[in-house]
Amino acid sequence: MIASPEDAELLLKKWSSESAEILAFISSADRSFVSRLVGRIEAIYSKLVCCFRAGDNFILFRLRDCKIGYGEDVEVLSTYEQVLKNDREQWKAALVLTYIGGAVIVLCTKE
Repeated sequence: MIASPEDAELLLKKWSSESAEILAFISSADRSFVSRLVGRIEAIYSKLVCCFRAGDNFILFRLRDCKIGYGEDVEVLSTYEQVLKNDREQWKAALVLTYIGGAVIVLCTKE
């Protein structure tokens, strides 16, 4: 079970070392938009700062100051239900980061 930022960091390091393909969803606090990108964990920097890269696009995020959820069957917020509908067969929700203020990053793998 992933219960701390350090645990999440270990998982992301594993995905990075395996060059695992990652599906990332990002949503604003008010859930007025959802962005979907497919890429890889490119780097994990000091102070638990991570970089997800999808081509020329990237997400730089911290593993601190957020609530961490983990598991193959993480309850995904209703905003993502429609977005994930076509991806459910292929992807498994694995890591959900909910930040102070309500912004959310969902990282999924094919594991």
